[in-house]
Amino acid sequence: VSAQSLAITRGAGDAMALRRACHDNSIHTKYLPEGPNARAVFDAVEQARVEAIGSNRMTGVASNLSSMLEDKYSKVNYRDAMDSSEVPMEEAVAMLVREQRTGKKPPKSAEGFVDLWREWVVEKAGPKFSELSEQLDDQAAFASSMRSMIADLGMADELGENDPDADDDQND
Repeated sequence: VSAQSLAITRGAGDAMALRRACHDNSIHTKYLPEGPNARAVFDAVEQARVEAIGSNRMTGVASNLSSMLEDKYSKVNYRDAMDSSEVPMEEAVAMLVREQRTGKKPPKSAEGFVDLWREWVVEKAGPKFSELSEQLDDQAAFASSMRSMIADLGMADELGENDPDADDDQND
């Protein structure tokens, strides 16, 4: 087993452990958008949030997660994309949030597709990135800001009818 494949495996384990340690599923469900595109962005960015928490706290975890992400994006078909329509927006937004929260550039294998989306995402939702950074450890505040960011990205119609911040009642 090579050192690189060990780091990739550790990264996958770290990602799962961080999800268990830093993620509350009831909060996630409360803020989860109804539409599939908005939900995909919301889910991807939540994973980026928990991984950023671990990366910021532990350099070994940061290294393992970077190895895992490099491996993941080196294997996908859209790494050679020439247009943003060839790449899922949620992947690029998650990498942009990771970059903003950790100061780490996207993996080499993801740089191209992140750059295809970067200008558009920053133009539409740039101010929300600073809000997200202040709320990294507060999942509910982060989720609320993410919903606002999703609206800024043109998916307000996918958020759903209920406003999770309007009341504290669980909706089923």
